Amino acid sequence: MGFAQLEYYSPIGFEGVYDLKSAWKIGGTLEYGPFWSGEQESHLGDATPGLGILSNDQDDGWGMRFSLFLKREWEIFQS
Repeated sequence: MGFAQLEYYSPIGFEGVYDLKSAWKIGGTLEYGPFWSGEQESHLGDATPGLGILSNDQDDGWGMRFSLFLKREWEIFQS
């Protein structure tokens, strides 16, 4: 099944990392995305003959994304 997608949005965010007292780091990201406009088309006839195109228009909206991470850095020794 084919589809086409066109979206206009402006994501704004930041990422922070904090060094723990060992080789570990903890951090996260926070992002806000105002959505200006978009259009999606699902070509249903590609999967089931006889069905047409399903179209969805969106004028505005917003979205948010948040994540956390924990990572450890390793030292690699060469001889």
